[in-house]
Order: sequence, then C-alpha cells, then structure tokens
Amino acid sequence: PFTPYGGITLKSGNVEAILIIDNSSSMFLKDTVWARIDIAVREINDLFASRTIIEGDKVALFAFGSETSRRVPLTNDFNLFINEVNLIGRPNTLIGDNIYWSSDMANAFKRTSVLIDRQDMIFEFGREVENWQPTPKQNRMILILTDGADLFVSSGEEKIDKDNTANFNDSIKELNLRNIKVYPIGIGTKRGALMTDILSDYKEGKDYPPKLKEDLKNQISRLNVRGLEYLKGATNSDGPFLMENYKISANRFISSALNKHRSMLIEPVASDEREELWRYFLMA
Repeated sequence: PFTPYGGITLKSGNVEAILIIDNSSSMFLKDTVWARIDIAVREINDLFASRTIIEGDKVALFAFGSETSRRVPLTNDFNLFINEVNLIGRPNTLIGDNIYWSSDMANAFKRTSVLIDRQDMIFEFGREVENWQPTPKQNRMILILTDGADLFVSSGEEKIDKDNTANFNDSIKELNLRNIKVYPIGIGTKRGALMTDILSDYKEGKDYPPKLKEDLKNQISRLNVRGLEYLKGATNSDGPFLMENYKISANRFISSALNKHRSMLIEPVASDEREELWRYFLMA
C-alpha cells in the first residue's frame, strides 16, 4: 500500500464567446489589401487553428447589415460554427438584396440579447416563460469585427446622429444588465476608400444595376475609430484593436479578451511520487 503525494493544478474555465461580424457593404472594400470581410473571417478561423478557443468553450455567430441574423446559437459544435463562418463573405451579385447597404449595429446588439436570452430560458425551463430575468454570466462576452461604419459618425462627417446614438445606448444598456462586455476589432483604414471601389469586382448590368454607381458616387468609408472607442468605453472592455493591414493579426488581443472571462479552477491531482506504507505496518 502507498499514498500519492498531493499536488494542485490550475485549470482555465470555459468561456462563451459571441462573435458578431459586420456584413454590410463597406466591409467589401479592399483598402486593407484583402476585403475587410475576408479578414474578419480569417481572424475567426484562426481562433480554432491556434486553439484560442478550446474544448469546453461555447461560441455563437451573428452577422448584421441593415438586419441581423443569427447564424449559429451558442454551441460547442465547432465544425458547425466554422462551416457557417466560411459562408460569410462578399455576395455573388449586388442585385435584389438591400441588406448590405446599411449597418445597424444597435439592432445587432438588441437582437443578440433577445436570442441569447431565449436560448438561456429554453435551456433552463425547456420553454419560454413570462417575467423571466436573465442571470449575468462572468464567462460570457462579445467580439465584434467591424469597420464601425454608421456608428455615430457617417461618411467622415463630424455630426452625431442623435437617433442612432439613442438606439445604440439602449442596446448597450441591455448588454450591461447582463454583464456582457463588447470587445471591438476595427478593420479598415483611417484614410478610407471610395464605396464605388466595391463595384470593381462586379460587372455592371449583370451583377449590379447601373444606378448603383451613381448612388455610391463620392461616398467614402473610413475606419470609425471614434465610434469603436465609444463602444469599448460603454461596456468597460478593452480595445479597440485596429487592423489597417491584412498582415496584422488580432489573435493576441482576442486571446487576452477571452482569458479575462475564464475562471481559474484549482484541482487536486495525484503526483507520480508516492510514500510506501509497508514500514508503518511492520513497525506496528
């Protein structure tokens, strides 16, 4: 008989990461060499390749333009998640779908709160219930990949949109009630690019109506650092992390953000060393 020497090990807890991708038209621009949207997709894929997201974690995926869609609910099915991420990108045609031509971040946050609450409710009770109150979770957070277009400042103007600001603040209030911090990753350049540059990858008449070129004339999309800094401050998070070139990686920033929401668990473990007990029996 023997006893193992006792030891302890530190183990990271699991995190629930909600990833929101800006899928509006300004994200199709290539002022960062790659299309902004393609950089966003690459960064999310890298989280799994680098094991920044680990077994036991949960991830959810939302994409927004003028409307918000939930692509994947909170899940630990990483294959499903990665497959859905890689379906996001520039559309094959710009005809007939207007969801790309505006960016409603306030609605994205509101929609996220509603759908995550519903998922929590069904997990807890098996159905939707009235007067249910969400329980704040320390291990839940949001990563948003966006150029910040239409967030307070539009097209380089220094005029604040009061309605947009009010809607945004309402949506942030809901996130704060749930203790969900938002970590912004800004993709794009401060110098910006003409919105008509998007059309260079499409054929006029076939892929987009001729009127679209005239509608986009003289419009510029720049990385909205001011709006992203406000977003960070509103939820007391970190960032924004800015990606003005496709060679920049946000992996360290994202890893740091995730670790802030991982609990540290202390677990006892048995070591390989042991104390033989035969001598005590012999002495007795």
